[in-house]
This record gives sequence, structure tokens and C-alpha cells, in this order.
Amino acid sequence: MHKCQFCGRFLLTSYNQHLAITHEKEWNKIKKEWVKLYNDGLSIKNIATDYHTNVNTVNKAIKDFGKLY
Repeated sequence: MHKCQFCGRFLLTSYNQHLAITHEKEWNKIKKEWVKLYNDGLSIKNIATDYHTNVNTVNKAIKDFGKLY
């Protein structure tokens, strides 16, 4: 079970899902940071490891969110 770093709640859903629904502004900041890290040469696998998430989540975020920047 994860605890949200923004509101302190213990989560029954995935952390990413919670962020996307409850803390949209923070979630967008994280995705923007992933795009920057990726553009700076960090691999998707390393980004996922550093943020304790899976490569599919990072890959989708970079693909979708990166189009905006």
C-alpha cells in the first residue's frame, strides 16, 4: 500500500491513478519532468526505476504529454 506524498492518504488504487485524479497539477509536473529527463537522455527504464513506477506508465506519459512540449 502506498501513501500519497501530497495528501498523506493511504491508497487502495494505484499511486499514478490517485495523482491523476486527486492531484492533477502535481501529476502534470511529474510527467513534464519525465519528458525533460527523457529528452536529456535518461532511459524510460531509469525514469521508471527512479520514480518507482513501471515503464508502460512512463512511456505513455512521455508519448502523450511530450506532444504538448
